[in-house]
Amino acid sequence: MTQTQIFPVLVLGTTEIYQTQTSNEGIVKSSHQMIGGNGLCSALAASKSVQTALISGIGKDIIAELPQLKTVPNLNLDYIIQYPDLNSFFYKSVLDQNGVEISGEPVFNCHRDFLNSQISKAPECQILHCSGTDPDFYLNNISNLKFRFLSVAVIDYFLSKKLASVIKLMNLADIIFLNQAEYAILQDQIDFADKILIVTSGENGLNIYQNEQVFHFEAEIISTTNTVNAGDVLAGSMLASFSLVSDLTNISQSQYLKMVYLAKTEVKKLLQQHSFYRIKL
Repeated sequence: MTQTQIFPVLVLGTTEIYQTQTSNEGIVKSSHQMIGGNGLCSALAASKSVQTALISGIGKDIIAELPQLKTVPNLNLDYIIQYPDLNSFFYKSVLDQNGVEISGEPVFNCHRDFLNSQISKAPECQILHCSGTDPDFYLNNISNLKFRFLSVAVIDYFLSKKLASVIKLMNLADIIFLNQAEYAILQDQIDFADKILIVTSGENGLNIYQNEQVFHFEAEIISTTNTVNAGDVLAGSMLASFSLVSDLTNISQSQYLKMVYLAKTEVKKLLQQHSFYRIKL
């Protein structure tokens, strides 16, 4: 692969161990581990439609699962370097009995060091998607990357720990993904002019804000036992659509309708295929 190849979507996210515990009134009912995370979910969702590069460093906790990742169409693993003696990024979450995250905390190991050393080798891309990693990392390295549009998502941990950095990064973005609770915190602190803002609201569907317009789309209720956040998959699918748009400032309601329909279809399929984007350890 040459350095000049252009990728429509470049995901700078976390390849991680994701440990979930289901809690019922404080009592842990079950616990299991999977590989995944915001960045990987988005990459795998988008990779079905466009070429995707996933930048990350992985440790001994994930190396054994690489053969399964290599079966995903168009998911480029050329930029993954293995650290056989270290664990990689680790995210521990606690879910309630409905599969909603109650709390979560990331722990960084080789992931951040790898990205800091490898970021200059990243390929040129149409969309740079920053997801699930320390916002200061992106702010420190974004000038070393070549991209047309910047897409940003956030996790609650950094809203409470590094709000100023989250705001600064989002003010640089062209496309922003938030849930309703995150939007309530950030709506008065970000200049949304000339941006596309996608706000998911669970059973209330999602709103897309652009140029002082609001496009509302109804939710599709999906029956599933999968507790992984569908919003990550929806974001990844929409990135695939955005990568094909030449001008983000002039997207029609009918174009958005098609994007959302495709994203809902992707969410429904992936929620029914646990191992496709979250691999149980």
